[in-house]
Amino acid sequence: MYKFRAALVGHASDVRAVAAGICPQGSIITCSRDETARIWTPDSDGVGFTTTQTLRGHTRYVVSTCVMPPGDEFPDGLILTGSNDGNIHVYSHKSSEPLFKLTGHTGTVAALAAGKFGTIVSGSWDCSARVWLGQKCVLTLSGHAAAVWAVAILPGSGLVITGSADKTILAWKTGKVIQKFTGHEDCVRGLALLSEEEFLSCGNDATIRRWNINGTCVQTLYGHSNFVYSVAVLPNGVDLVSAGEDRTVRVWRGGQLDQTINLPAQSVWAVACLQNGDIAAGTSDGVCRVFSAAPERQAPPDIQEVYEQEVAGTQLSKAELGGYKVADLPGKEVLLAPGRRDGQTVMVRDGTNVTCHSWSASEQLWKKVGDVVGASGGSTETSGKVLHDGKEYDYVFTVDIQEGAPPLKLPYNTSEDPWQAAQRFIHKHELSQQFLDTVANFIIKNSGGAGAAAKPPQPSGEYYDPFTGAGRYVPAAGEHHVGAGGADPFTGSGRYVPPGTAMDTTPAPAAAPPASRYFPQNDFVYFDKGNVEGMATKLREFNQRTGDGCHRLEETVLQELTKLAEPTASPAPHHLAMLLRLLDWPKELAFPAIDLLRLAVRNPETCQYFCAEERRPALLAALQRFAQPDSPPANQMLALRATCNLFRHASGERAVMAAREDVSAAALALFPAASRAVEVALATLLLNSGRQPQLTDGEAQFRALVGFGTLAAAARDMTALARSLEVESVLERLKNVPEPEKVAACARQLEQLVRSS
Repeated sequence: MYKFRAALVGHASDVRAVAAGICPQGSIITCSRDETARIWTPDSDGVGFTTTQTLRGHTRYVVSTCVMPPGDEFPDGLILTGSNDGNIHVYSHKSSEPLFKLTGHTGTVAALAAGKFGTIVSGSWDCSARVWLGQKCVLTLSGHAAAVWAVAILPGSGLVITGSADKTILAWKTGKVIQKFTGHEDCVRGLALLSEEEFLSCGNDATIRRWNINGTCVQTLYGHSNFVYSVAVLPNGVDLVSAGEDRTVRVWRGGQLDQTINLPAQSVWAVACLQNGDIAAGTSDGVCRVFSAAPERQAPPDIQEVYEQEVAGTQLSKAELGGYKVADLPGKEVLLAPGRRDGQTVMVRDGTNVTCHSWSASEQLWKKVGDVVGASGGSTETSGKVLHDGKEYDYVFTVDIQEGAPPLKLPYNTSEDPWQAAQRFIHKHELSQQFLDTVANFIIKNSGGAGAAAKPPQPSGEYYDPFTGAGRYVPAAGEHHVGAGGADPFTGSGRYVPPGTAMDTTPAPAAAPPASRYFPQNDFVYFDKGNVEGMATKLREFNQRTGDGCHRLEETVLQELTKLAEPTASPAPHHLAMLLRLLDWPKELAFPAIDLLRLAVRNPETCQYFCAEERRPALLAALQRFAQPDSPPANQMLALRATCNLFRHASGERAVMAAREDVSAAALALFPAASRAVEVALATLLLNSGRQPQLTDGEAQFRALVGFGTLAAAARDMTALARSLEVESVLERLKNVPEPEKVAACARQLEQLVRSS
């Protein structure tokens, strides 16, 4: 059984990555948000550790590490670190300064792995993995739709495995994907090799999965109650350990949970297995803790007792464990009965206090893992209020919204609107408006739904981090910021802002029923606002990543193109032609170019240029290509928005309606939508198409009905929208048309759907 060995104290912030060192023998490598990595060497007593080298040079948080095996050039091996600064540093254990740096990634280097012959693989928030050899990038692996958080190399075959926030795992051979592994229901956070034929993965869906190289998931391990950040294989090559957001390290033997080790920290970011079978775990309190199954390496009994008291003294908030009433909890007598499984937790009533205990199967006893606190103001019937910034709240959640940023406190009272609490949180911390709906739904889910308009999921008793605990960064969607403005014609509540944007409308005055100033919507809806500076930065960045340079533009040309985003610009034909050239960029790099097009077509001259008969097919083909189901969600969203903005001018309106069959087919192929932002863009395109007063062609009428029916059947909100837009009066007319018969039949079916919802 594993017991506490030592605490490696020295970092000033979270320990985000851990690796077993090669030289000195038995050493441990740790990386931290304090911008350093450390080498820890075993003390002479065989129990403790001492820092023998502090590795410096990074300018941002250090979040990944690996060790390169010894070779002819470096007989002691090398230590690699990846950082939020986008760089990889390579060190000898003898020096605090890097021997050399590897540059090329444009986002956080979140994962590292070393293979034979000096091969290095890195994974990054820029959605790519890179293969390095001889201090040069020899391959860029682009195929994931989100950040690459885990990488591994099969040494025998040379296969590269990558795990991503897009929930998938890919196997690569010579730069090409040869196998895709699907099954995780949330972000993939860690990978570990079992053999040349099998590997492990873990993720935010709280599972660990065992895969064979042919793409089959042969086993799924359940036990963690929250995100699983890291997985590692013990020296026997069969058993494994894992760590996550539930404050635990778990040991698995024979495919079963064997031991649960509780730690006195909220997040256990990383776990590594040493050559002697000991376990090292890096945590959010800045400490790396080592556990050993060998009695001679375990801490003395008095130190063990101090550690157990430290764990027992951990304070767990009611908000982390879900809503409950103290009076409904069992008393201490529940601790007289054995637990059902290792790691099982129970909350116990002790007078007006509540304690949390975890069952240790190996020791056959309940261990206290913390006191549940509700702060001041509580009665004997509830766990009380939580004090935050001098005010009492029903809940104060801890959320980690971004890699490299400290966790934030999210206060909430059940008497307030969750969206108001979410908006207050966003304003206070100057966060992107894209988080509004996510934060509000997180509040509803974890507060038991009190005060929410809609029935929420039942509380699960787990701590949830809506942004994944490590900043669930989705680079493709996160780069587009559209400022709030105008009315939202889809809700009228003013509180819904789709992820990645706040939709802007420009309605002209129109007669409307006194009951609402939002509908019926008689004017086109556009997406007007944009972060031009951010878009320009991405254009410059991606311009350097377009491969052989055939699509690369001069910096001065890019500067001129950026000016097209201004609606009052005077576009030159050669600049507009250059913008079309940008749309030939690879899909994974195209989103800032599509965003520029979206803003540029607000200008009547630009819109007329692109919608001219000789250029219209190329424009619409590009938009439809980016709106394909296999295109990144950001491309889908922006292509739909650009199409919506074409309705601003008569030339664009004619262009879209002339190709309405192809446009509608491409739009409907996106259902179900990849995100709320895509869904809203789809609905807006449908809304703009549907207000055509001249829409008398039978086939066009039929396709409009099919489009709206598809949306209405998939989302209950759409039926309410249909009624608010007085669609029933339109259906009443269309269900009686003589020809074509399918229009009348479709109208009758849609009328029944709207009225029954």
